[in-house]
Amino acid sequence: MDKRWKSLYSAFLFFVVTLLLSACAGHGSLSIKSEASLNPKFSSNIYAHLTKPEGEGPFPTVILMHGCDGLSQGVMKGLRRHAEFFRENGYASIILDSFRSRGAGGLQGCTSELKLAAARFYRTYDAFNALTFLKQQSFVEKGNVFLYDLSNGAA
Repeated sequence: MDKRWKSLYSAFLFFVVTLLLSACAGHGSLSIKSEASLNPKFSSNIYAHLTKPEGEGPFPTVILMHGCDGLSQGVMKGLRRHAEFFRENGYASIILDSFRSRGAGGLQGCTSELKLAAARFYRTYDAFNALTFLKQQSFVEKGNVFLYDLSNGAA
């Protein structure tokens, strides 16, 4: 697939995900384009899981990020508990998976200083790209978006 078709496909995918997300009430998996403008090789479609209270909103929203383990079963279980707590208290949340689409799960993203530095670089973009995405959603209270992160996510 040439670069132009990939770009069109990415734009179409983003549009479809945005439409589906707008119709989503409560939970859902989605993909967010994370553009790393200073080093495009780190750009990726990252997986995410959305949780939000019932209703139209707008809701304060929390971006949840994993540590070096990636979204292992235990980490995902814990982050989903946090997301459920936030939902019960009137917050939407989105759990980002920075590693899966980049082939760096299961501590692979943090096995060397070079990989750790790269992860800090592209995960910063992931957080800001998620913020940009969320601010385009009608259910998000634009001035009330927070970051909650674990270990490497906090870096």
